[in-house]
Amino acid sequence: PGLYFAPKVVTWKLETHLQEIAECHIGVAPLALDEWCSFKCPHKLFTYMALSLPVVCTAIQSYREVIENGVNGFVIENNDLDAWYEALKCLIVDEERRNSIIREGKKTALKFSSDRMAKEWDALFTRLISS
Repeated sequence: PGLYFAPKVVTWKLETHLQEIAECHIGVAPLALDEWCSFKCPHKLFTYMALSLPVVCTAIQSYREVIENGVNGFVIENNDLDAWYEALKCLIVDEERRNSIIREGKKTALKFSSDRMAKEWDALFTRLISS
């Protein structure tokens, strides 16, 4: 028998979206494999990881640059439905693996925090102005 869980569709509001996301169990980022979606930024993934959600996402370039498959999330090549199922199943049934992915995801999110990125941009501009 396959896994079954009823999805809950939430129409989120900007004012409350972080609380609504934090109530989830897994952060999913499925995208169509088209030119438009291929240029999406990974901000959604950082949000999920910062809120302690394990991530499963479509394999687009920007997501591949953030997610090390099986370490800090799962990247699904070609939107393979069996791979989606296996990744979600793993996160649902394997608590130890889920917790490991959550820990690694939080480390990843910290690397891309707005404070850290602002400091890095500031340091870059300071070096450019000084040279």
